[in-house]
Amino acid sequence: MTPPTREELDQAKHLLHRTNRGLTCRMREILQDSGLTFPQALVLKTIKRSDSPPSLAEVANKVHLAPSTVTDIIQRLERNKLLTKEKDPTDARAFRLRITEEARKLVGIAEAKYDSFVLHCIASFDADELRLFMALLEKFSRALQEPMTGEASHH
Repeated sequence: MTPPTREELDQAKHLLHRTNRGLTCRMREILQDSGLTFPQALVLKTIKRSDSPPSLAEVANKVHLAPSTVTDIIQRLERNKLLTKEKDPTDARAFRLRITEEARKLVGIAEAKYDSFVLHCIASFDADELRLFMALLEKFSRALQEPMTGEASHH
């Protein structure tokens, strides 16, 4: 496999940066009316999708954030009456998290807007392009999870 040229590497970096910036800006726009930050929306969505009320540690693990960060987010959400904490019946020191009906509505609206945004972005892809795009995104996502080894880590 031939490594990319300097120009190809620079173009890939530019496209990744532009894509990340574009996604971040769009997520802010999508969440603007809800008053939620992206991490808050992610925590609420994670709790909403849980089969039973999760613990703080379970949420932190699922959203890949430090428990201290999730604690801060949960405190803000609780102050804004978007989340409640319940005593864990199996551990008196712990608590379980439950989102309120208002939070459920906000997350649903944000998810619908995000669905529309993604559909807009891929609407011009034909079936083969969509399959290739998904396969390449999956491959790139897997590469992000792998530790860097050898010469590549020194660049």
